[in-house]
Amino acid sequence: MEKITTDTILNQLREWVETKTPISPSLWLDAAAKLNALKQNETELLHKMQQIVAQTKLALLKESKSVAEAKIKVEAIDVYRFMKDQEEKVSMIEEQIRISKIQARLSDDQIRNY
Repeated sequence: MEKITTDTILNQLREWVETKTPISPSLWLDAAAKLNALKQNETELLHKMQQIVAQTKLALLKESKSVAEAKIKVEAIDVYRFMKDQEEKVSMIEEQIRISKIQARLSDDQIRNY
């Protein structure tokens, strides 16, 4: 059985949206619940990356002449870029949870009105 990750859920939702596949209220809620359960893993990864970036910045500050120089050097490393990508991913997960709840509510309301 394939392991469910935030990436698989987000990719499936993206595919359904791109192909204009109707998504039932239960699927929206299921996606929101799973994303919420798995969000902690993504947040923990983000915190680890933030710590690495902070440690790198501290080390660079000790050898640099200015804060601006250390900041530019930190922003040039791959871990910083990965950290920014991870920040965006966590933000996207949180927003997708909100959207999924709203979509489920709206879909349920539409079904009741028929």
